[in-house]
Amino acid sequence: MMPNQSLLGPTFKQDAKKVSDALIEAGARSLKEVFDHVEEMELALADGTIVSVTADMVIFEELVPEGIAGSESDCGMVYVNAKLTRELEAEGYSREAIRRIQDMRKELDLAVDEQIIAEIQVTDAHVSDLIQSMTEAIASEVRAGEILKPRIGFRKFSKRLGYRRHSNDHRYFRKESLNAFFSLF
Repeated sequence: MMPNQSLLGPTFKQDAKKVSDALIEAGARSLKEVFDHVEEMELALADGTIVSVTADMVIFEELVPEGIAGSESDCGMVYVNAKLTRELEAEGYSREAIRRIQDMRKELDLAVDEQIIAEIQVTDAHVSDLIQSMTEAIASEVRAGEILKPRIGFRKFSKRLGYRRHSNDHRYFRKESLNAFFSLF
């Protein structure tokens, strides 16, 4: 909050400094609350003089910390912490891996409870590390008995799909068969 000197000076002349000091002393929060409801208020100066101050005599500037995004809505201001942590980034990539593996399961028309072995291949070492940190969650979501360690260095996109029956009659993807190449990563 800043007193608007361009209006205080012409309005209050030699008392402009006293009015400015009284506004600062009143505090930004309390002035904002008052001016949200009325356009004009009375303000007591240090010498006891009462003056009338309008909302345009005060400039309110909202300072939002770095990494925080804000937007006004019908309900008021909405703030979102937009800082991307390693955990959030890992969750995002794992969700994309889950979505792609689930699409492959659907293409093969697998039963919901059928277990698979999945191998995820990515083009970026950082993404590989993030996905590696989430393999347990990915395996649980896609019903994979095993997720092989993500490999790096593949640039093409491939959905070579296949399955075979194992000796105990459970379908599973051959290690070479379910490769989710993430060329976007």
